[in-house]
Amino acid sequence: MAVFNSDPIMFALAGDSPAAWLFSACQLRNAGAKVDWIHKDNISVNPNRRLPITPWRHNAELALAFPVYRLLMGLSFENLLKGILIARGTPSTNKGKLARVFQTHALSTLLSKVEKPPLVFSPKERELIAELERFVKWQGRYPIPTDAAAYIGYMLNNPNEHELEHALWNRLRDHLVAIGWHKDVEGNRYKLKREGSTVSIGEVIR
Repeated sequence: MAVFNSDPIMFALAGDSPAAWLFSACQLRNAGAKVDWIHKDNISVNPNRRLPITPWRHNAELALAFPVYRLLMGLSFENLLKGILIARGTPSTNKGKLARVFQTHALSTLLSKVEKPPLVFSPKERELIAELERFVKWQGRYPIPTDAAAYIGYMLNNPNEHELEHALWNRLRDHLVAIGWHKDVEGNRYKLKREGSTVSIGEVIR
């Protein structure tokens, strides 16, 4: 069996790299797209009509996977918000451990921490993040929470909320691309860039 040794240098390097958190966010969103009830590749088409069938009513598998979709998107938002904190100067590691502020799943708290112009959030965006937080904490992972008072059994697959969710995600991604960087083992920092839906590492910051 292979033996893997810990690497404290790479741990700190990856932890304090906004790019690492951004790429994790993108991977989680890509995974979420596989079970996205309204994703363009998941909408069934009725051959007798010009308009697509409403997917959240006619695709039972995706309806059942809605909590998993929300879990993945919530974790993706969490990575974006933490990446923004790092890009603004908050270190994510301390003496070989993840800093306490980065150990939380409290998305609403993280949203408040990153809010300053040009990032200003509407009441609906705040409600959305609070909703996603529930799925990250329990509803996307377990049938019940740790406390009966937190249990909510009804879930609405709201297409309007879905649009808001992706618009906010894109805005946070673009902000992180603009202020973030990738750092290599030699200490060089590289700009981040986006072309369409592709995020990559750009030129060295001089």
